[in-house]
Amino acid sequence: MVAHYNVYYHGEKMLNEAVEDLIPLHKDDFSKPIEVYPYADEATATSLKPKMEEVMKKASTVISKKSRSKWVDDCFILIGKSHFFKGDMFLADEAFQFVNSQYSDQPIRYEAKLWILKTLLREGKVNDAEATFKSFQRDEKFPKKLQDDLNCVAGDIYTKMGLYPEAILFLEAGLKGTKNSVLKYRLNFLLAQLYLITKDYERAHAHYSKVAKSNAPYEFAFQSNVGIVKALSLIHISEPTRLRRISYAVFCLK
Repeated sequence: MVAHYNVYYHGEKMLNEAVEDLIPLHKDDFSKPIEVYPYADEATATSLKPKMEEVMKKASTVISKKSRSKWVDDCFILIGKSHFFKGDMFLADEAFQFVNSQYSDQPIRYEAKLWILKTLLREGKVNDAEATFKSFQRDEKFPKKLQDDLNCVAGDIYTKMGLYPEAILFLEAGLKGTKNSVLKYRLNFLLAQLYLITKDYERAHAHYSKVAKSNAPYEFAFQSNVGIVKALSLIHISEPTRLRRISYAVFCLK
């Protein structure tokens, strides 16, 4: 109880708050398909080091002083996440690999596997990430509660590989299950981009419209209305209907 509520709980809360602070600092390049997760750049990650080191200190306290606590494995995951968000992918992978091997008979290994996948992707090892993802697909015991996150990561992988039809399948599946408001507007926007690239203009319009009507940041709303105009100009509909809908989208841009 002490390990959980007095140490691990506050460490996890501190990490989550720091990650939330990353979101507005992330800069998206709207000229190409955006990334699924707003993890920010290396310079921003460096600014998180003091907070992440405090999180690691809390997690290490549980590991060293409460070694028989059932929260020890969670603390190793927390340490791995701290390294991940401060930009040290080598140490992040080392922590996640430790949990995966040391707790191979426990459910937490799947969370470690998911973060190993995220680490590979953030390192730019896209082909390795795809191979790792395929091994997860063959594991029938992979928890349903992590499946949505896994689908989102898979969508990110196939987007980066330029395999857009495959990416769309996983992103749609991930979107269907996610409850995270930030992830929702990012997934809708990315799907709209991919549908525009693959010439499915109706679906592109539908997903851009969802972003425009959501509480997404101004830049996303603006870019979505630009996307709506593009999609409408390519959809086979009657000219009066097209002009009416384009006029409304242009009005929203002002």
